[in-house]
Amino acid sequence: MCAGGRTMKLSSARLLVGLIVLGLLFSVGSANVWAQDSSIVRSIEVKGNTFVDTETIKASILKTKVNQPTVEQHILDDLRAIYDLGYFQDATASFEPAIAGVQVVFHVVENPVVRDISFSGMTQVPVAEFEKQMKTQIGYILNIHDLWEDLNALLEWIATEHGYFARVADLSADTDGRIDVRLVQTTLKDVVIEGNEKTKDFVIQRELSFEPG
Repeated sequence: MCAGGRTMKLSSARLLVGLIVLGLLFSVGSANVWAQDSSIVRSIEVKGNTFVDTETIKASILKTKVNQPTVEQHILDDLRAIYDLGYFQDATASFEPAIAGVQVVFHVVENPVVRDISFSGMTQVPVAEFEKQMKTQIGYILNIHDLWEDLNALLEWIATEHGYFARVADLSADTDGRIDVRLVQTTLKDVVIEGNEKTKDFVIQRELSFEPG
């Protein structure tokens, strides 16, 4: 599981990108493969990628090494590392016979290319102005880490530039690359000032750019 406690789930119709996490299930080859733990890795290949460079993926494969024995935990660690790149909705590993050992093949399924990004729920904020500075852009493969960073930055921008507190109420992306984000305004219930020994509360409060309600 990746830090941040965020999840991403893919169905045939919808790719749900919620509190994005990479706590995903990893499937590795067939069950009888692990009987070959003593087999030597003779080569490592990557299959299934179209937009993400193969060398980028291979650079994340650090535990499984050529001319070293196959180790289940190393394969699992490398699958997690591939997921951590943020570009994939699925990754598995399989083994193929090789001279005096095995070839380890990492199979990946890429996220869709972003075709459209739509925001709803806070029409009083010109979100289109912020979209220009997002890492997530139309025509590029979806990276869930970039998307989550974009959304966090968007909420901060809404607060600092427009004085609204907001949160993401719903976030989804389908397999055609359409991303839908629904924002809702939140209300600040109260402001509590602590730790000020010399300055009066009202002096600090009058300098704040926000207030309850």
